[in-house]
Amino acid sequence: MTGEIKYLGEWAKQTFNYAIIGILVGIAIVCFFLGLDLLSSLFLHFLGGYSPPSPVNEPHFFSFRPLFGNAFSDRWWLLILLALIPAFGGLITGLIKYKLLRVEKPELHETDVFIDAFHNERGLIKGRDGLVRGVTSVLTIGSGGSAGREGPSAMVGATVGSLLGRFLKLEDRERRRIVAAAAGAGIAAMFKSPLGGAFFGIETLYRRDMEVDALVPAIICSITSYIVSCSVFGHGHLYGIGEYNLAALLKPFSLLLFFALGLACIPFVYAFIKLLEVSRSVFFTRLRIPDFLKPALGGLLLGFLFLTGYLVMNPHHDLERSIGIASGIFGGGYGFIQLAFYGRLTFGVLAFIAVAKIIATAITLGSGGSGGSFIPSLTMGAALGGAIGEILNYFFPETVENPWVFALI
Repeated sequence: MTGEIKYLGEWAKQTFNYAIIGILVGIAIVCFFLGLDLLSSLFLHFLGGYSPPSPVNEPHFFSFRPLFGNAFSDRWWLLILLALIPAFGGLITGLIKYKLLRVEKPELHETDVFIDAFHNERGLIKGRDGLVRGVTSVLTIGSGGSAGREGPSAMVGATVGSLLGRFLKLEDRERRRIVAAAAGAGIAAMFKSPLGGAFFGIETLYRRDMEVDALVPAIICSITSYIVSCSVFGHGHLYGIGEYNLAALLKPFSLLLFFALGLACIPFVYAFIKLLEVSRSVFFTRLRIPDFLKPALGGLLLGFLFLTGYLVMNPHHDLERSIGIASGIFGGGYGFIQLAFYGRLTFGVLAFIAVAKIIATAITLGSGGSGGSFIPSLTMGAALGGAIGEILNYFFPETVENPWVFALI
């Protein structure tokens, strides 16, 4: 009986610790999102005259009147100004990351840092390193860099977990378990997906024994961080979708088309992974310029990619097409995905972004910008799926009634 009481007491103590970690991670992610919202409004909207679209249920807390007017007006210099903003953000990122507040292992991206800390550093992440990477991620994404929030969110969560593990003087195994759970809690808070966040945190570790061991802590942390996030940002799914015919989607021929879509994605995913590796190699082993200037050069190339795509794909300056191109190249692509789900993008824009997003993300992350690659890969997938859906709708209009569904799948 005494042993059972002791066990229950220990279990209650651990559950309380996991809940506290989830709350702290939720608060940290709220601050991270507010920083992103503020800098995106300042850089892209106020200076660049471009208001990025967003998921239908994503809140916004800051709004500024454009300083020079709409970037997609007839004044060509506003387009150039918008294209230069990622380079400016990259310069600040490079100065902070490589000069002023040097981070450890700068060659690793944010998700890789928490995985490396788990496997090689006994779950130890310096608070300063986590803070600097969080700030540089806000700068990279907020200024239009093609990177996602999921990597920084996991990094922020893992840092909170590591710091609390050190404060509580936990043993290595328990601290590593908390780091994994807290990383998942960061994802859960950012994307309003508690179970998805919990499984993300443990599945990225590639350790079967730890995956089982960390599952319950990850679920507790993720649920509490999700509650904190929803208390600030509201409940509900992040994305809205259009109407669709479920019966038509479940027909054998439709399922065969979905299988073909999966096969079509394979070379694009391979190109996405390889180009990230090649870009990193080019920028940091072959390019002989100071490291702190490389994110700025990446931002400059990203702006050039945007201008090229804009001039080629949108010669008549159509506003909706302009927004589609900009939202696909700049940032993670959250708003682009929402436009794809509503079927508001043309085949040309979808096909262009399916390729351009791979290049944009490789440039941003390969040059030393901070952020994740998961959401950009979803943007690439949504663009490719939407483009294929448009083609199939042309040839099989009775079967493919809603081509945007292929973007969702």
